[in-house]
Amino acid sequence: MRVIRRISLTVFLAILMPVLVSAQPADRVLPSENARILTENMKTLLKLTEEQIPKVMKLSLEFFTKIEQIQKAKIDAGDEKYDFKKEMKMNRSENIKKLKLILTGEQWVQFKENKKEFQDLFKKK
Repeated sequence: MRVIRRISLTVFLAILMPVLVSAQPADRVLPSENARILTENMKTLLKLTEEQIPKVMKLSLEFFTKIEQIQKAKIDAGDEKYDFKKEMKMNRSENIKKLKLILTGEQWVQFKENKKEFQDLFKKK
């Protein structure tokens, strides 16, 4: 009887383990963490004011949350046509427009000069 229970438990765990592992990837970074990292870097490189910091943080959080939603929609769509690149481009474009309203002219120029550096912060290695 004990042997059957152990075998049953082992089989159950073997079936359930991949589901549990895929539900929470170890390398997944929360949108709030990405927003914090980006805001901190922008604060340093662009010399954001105390008034700008919460605005940039809020915008960054919205941006990364939307990215997560777009990625989930792509997965949920499966083989169906889902224009992932178009959605990402629209999200990025909206974010840039809003950011331009927060930054000063000088900061905007610096942002454009350092844009690649900000993007490189989040590239998967």
